[in-house]
Amino acid sequence: GNTWYAGKSETLNYKGGVSDSELVSQEIDLRLVSGSVSLSFQHFLQMLGLGDMNLHYDAAEIIVKELTESEQVNSHIIAENLPNTQVLGLEEYSLDLSRYAGKRVFLSFRFFTNGSSSGIGWILRDIQLKTDH
Repeated sequence: GNTWYAGKSETLNYKGGVSDSELVSQEIDLRLVSGSVSLSFQHFLQMLGLGDMNLHYDAAEIIVKELTESEQVNSHIIAENLPNTQVLGLEEYSLDLSRYAGKRVFLSFRFFTNGSSSGIGWILRDIQLKTDH
């Protein structure tokens, strides 16, 4: 079933301007999950790429923040250097997160831009974490 869902009504739009935006989910408890876990969403991503740090530097990252037994948070970047979407509109994207079955996690979507172009941004929609239990 769906463990976590950010519906289509929650359209998240990170645009230009010097900013470091982060969308973090609520805690997702996967302790009773033993099978597969998959993250899927629709997105539109336009970045100027890595290039020279002093000129253009945009980053879109997906991070899993894992909560340990002692309530420590371990962060793992699970996707970075995401390619710009090739279509005008939203593209599907998915990731296998089965290694986090049995854990408690937060999902983080981080977008950073130095604001050197007004056409950049990250739009995320229909974010779902699905399990097969």
